[in-house]
Amino acid sequence: MRFTITYNFPRLINQQKSLDKHQPGDSFAFIGSHSNVLTSNFLIPFFIRKQHQSQAKKKNMQFLKIVLVVLVFMLNLTFAQPSWAGKDFTKGADYAEVTQALNQLLIVKNAPEQAGYTPEQFQQRLAQLQSQKAIIETARKRAQCRNETGKTLAVYANKPKKSPTQLYFLAAGQITDDDWDCDGIYLPAGTQVALSPGTQVQELTEPIAVKFVDGTQSIARANPATGAVELNVEPAKVFKAGESNWLLPTFSQADIDRQIPSPQLID
Repeated sequence: MRFTITYNFPRLINQQKSLDKHQPGDSFAFIGSHSNVLTSNFLIPFFIRKQHQSQAKKKNMQFLKIVLVVLVFMLNLTFAQPSWAGKDFTKGADYAEVTQALNQLLIVKNAPEQAGYTPEQFQQRLAQLQSQKAIIETARKRAQCRNETGKTLAVYANKPKKSPTQLYFLAAGQITDDDWDCDGIYLPAGTQVALSPGTQVQELTEPIAVKFVDGTQSIARANPATGAVELNVEPAKVFKAGESNWLLPTFSQADIDRQIPSPQLID
């Protein structure tokens, strides 16, 4: 005699309670819509155990995935600098130069005349260096130049690891993008300028370049009463032609105004 045994698992599960009323070894026949189902009560616990094991395995896999995600996140926090942490300019050349100059100045603080300073000049130079050091230490983004002169402004800028310091042109009302370092400003001969807050206006007899330290947020604005250019931050250095490797062309302000503003500076 030949039997065809088919396991209809969902129906077997549903009839577990009826099986619990019988003794082991009893046989039962469940009639399905398409076949006869022959089983014994040991099969249902077997399939239930299999189902529980499968569910437990899935839960373990989900737990392992969560653990891996947490580990990757912790490693990123440990080894990668967060984007919100800002930039550190204290490892740059400007900071090394400023701290060296400040340390050398402090050596002669009790006898500034030995370094060629009057007491007033010594205090002025000390304040300059301390201000530059503070700017670098507290800066959280690259140096930027803002043009509030009402005219095109010639600026020196570089894009780190991509473009060296060159002369660019910044339109009125614009600020350089913080992907760029705005190193300084070009001022043509004939410009009336106050190179730092509270100082007297002077008229330039030759073009100059003013340099700012890393992280400086400089603003060049026109005085509404006099038209003189005023800088909000005292430059770290002032160059004349031949005193640095920066290009100092003999532009007039009219020449600068005819230049097409450099679009890459504000991208």
